[in-house]
Amino acid sequence: MKRLIRRLSHPVSIIGLFIALIGLGASCVALGVDLFAGPRSAYQALLTFVLYPTVLFLGLGISVVGMILEKKRSKRLEASGTQWRPALDVGQRSHRRIIFGMGVFGLVMVVGSVVGAFHAFHFTESTQFCGELCHGPMGPQSATHQYSPHAKLECVQCHVAPGIQ
Repeated sequence: MKRLIRRLSHPVSIIGLFIALIGLGASCVALGVDLFAGPRSAYQALLTFVLYPTVLFLGLGISVVGMILEKKRSKRLEASGTQWRPALDVGQRSHRRIIFGMGVFGLVMVVGSVVGAFHAFHFTESTQFCGELCHGPMGPQSATHQYSPHAKLECVQCHVAPGIQ
């Protein structure tokens, strides 16, 4: 356990853990919505089961890279006879400030990701997304829709159930 904590002390590992925390937080919120809000749309499923876990595993991968870098650093220090010190030492006031700042930054990123994902989900339900971004080959249908009696309706009102449920 001590070796694991020692390897996770590299700044790259810490950044990776923050990214993984963002992915985990967003996944938990999305799964909670999925479980308790009823049936979901295909777009919500993409966010919940593809995007957020990808962010989680990307962060874990970055942490592994940091652990490898810390292992190389430790071997280099041992070869030179220098005593190992963590890259971030909580015994130093300036390092505590850095750690606190990274914690605040991580919290802001988690909240920002969840809010951003919520807004991204709502954008996927817009007519602009459906007609212009997602279904580019459907240009004629999108243009026809703009001048039809249904122009005031969003695409999802007929084709996919609207709302986060």
